[in-house]
Amino acid sequence: MSLSNQIERTLKKNKISFTGSFRDISTESGLLEILKNVIPERTLEIDGECIDSPECYIDVLESHAAITRGEFNPNNITAEGEIGSTIVLSFDDADKKHKLKIEQNGSPWISEGFYEAINRYLDKSRKSSYLDLPTTDQGIAVVYLPKKVAKSITKQYMGPRATDEVINFIQQGGCPSKINWRYTSTKVIDGYSSSGETIATALLKSDLPDYPGVYSSGYSYVEGVFETFTESTPVNMLLQNSSGETPYKLSRNHKSNGLKKHLEFICHAKTISLEDALTPGMGCFDFDVALQAVIEKTKPQLESMHFDEDAYGAYLAFSPQEDFIRGENQAILSLNRDNEGNIHSYKLFIQEAGSPGKTIFEEFPLDETDSIAELLSKFCKGELWEDRA
Repeated sequence: MSLSNQIERTLKKNKISFTGSFRDISTESGLLEILKNVIPERTLEIDGECIDSPECYIDVLESHAAITRGEFNPNNITAEGEIGSTIVLSFDDADKKHKLKIEQNGSPWISEGFYEAINRYLDKSRKSSYLDLPTTDQGIAVVYLPKKVAKSITKQYMGPRATDEVINFIQQGGCPSKINWRYTSTKVIDGYSSSGETIATALLKSDLPDYPGVYSSGYSYVEGVFETFTESTPVNMLLQNSSGETPYKLSRNHKSNGLKKHLEFICHAKTISLEDALTPGMGCFDFDVALQAVIEKTKPQLESMHFDEDAYGAYLAFSPQEDFIRGENQAILSLNRDNEGNIHSYKLFIQEAGSPGKTIFEEFPLDETDSIAELLSKFCKGELWEDRA
C-alpha cells in the first residue's frame, strides 16, 4: 500500500475531511506533498530563515493561526525582546491576554522554542496541535491536526522505512535534523541501500548540493550533514558498506578538506592500556557496573589490547592496534539507555575493514554478558571470524 493510500485511510478513519484528490498524487510524493494536496487549508510551508526582528514573529504567529480553521484566533499581537535573548509574544485569545516566551539565540531561523511554546499553549485549550513535517530545503512545514491524528501519523509515517529513503532525502538537499530518527527503525539507520551502501558511504559517493551547510554558512553542505550525524543522529559514522569500504577511507579522496579533517578527528583514536583505562582519574571508564561485568569476564584477553582514551565511561572501545582508526579494526561495546537514563541493553560493534570486510553490529539483553564476553575474547585472540560467514 502506497503512503498516499495509508494517509487517506488514516484521515478517513479519523473523519478528517479533505478537499484535494489522492488520485492526483504521484507514488513518489512524500508526506508533505500529500498533505499539501489533500488538506491545504491545514498545511503551512514557510521559509524558516525569516526572523530579522522580534516583530517577525507576529507574521509567523498569524500564518500559523490561519491553518487552524478558526480554532486559534489571536488578536492584538505584539512582540517584545531582542534577537539573541528572549522574545515575548503577547496576544488576545478567548477574551484573555496571553504570552508566549521564545528563546531566540541570535539565529535568523524560527526557533524550536516557538513550536514548544505554541503547542504548550494549545495543549491547555485545544484538541489539536502543529505537527512538524520533513522538508528537503530550508523551508519549515507544519500541519494542524487533532492530537490523536498527529500522533498516529508521527508514529506510522514520519520515519523513513528504508535506508534508500534516508539517502535519497539527503541527496535531494534534505536536512538530517528533519528526519524523524525516533520513529525510524534501527534496521533502516544501520542498514544497507539497494546497492550495498550505508547511509554514510552512499553520501560520501554522492554529488551533494553545493550550498552552505545545515547549521552554518562556514560549512559546505556535505560537511554540515556529517557534523549533524556525529552530533544529533543515531547514524553510525564508522559502519562500512558491503564491499568493506569505510567512511574514513572514502573521505581521503573527497573534495571537501573540511570533511576530511572532521572524519580524521572522529576516526583517529589515541590509545592507553587497560590498566590506565581502569585507573580512576587517569583513564576513560567510570566503572559503570554493566561495562565492568563484561570487563571482568574478559580481563585476561583485554590486557593485550589498546583502549580508546576518549571513551569517557560511555563505552568500551579497543583494538589490537595502537592508536587505531575507529571503524577499521576495533570492538566497541556501548550501553543503550531509555529517556530516564536507565540501561536496558548492550550494543556491540566489531568491525574489520577490507574486502569484503567483516562486521558485527548487534544488541544484546543485559543478561547476555557471556555471549558478549565470548565474542570479545575471540576478537582479542584473532579467532572471531573463523566460524562466521
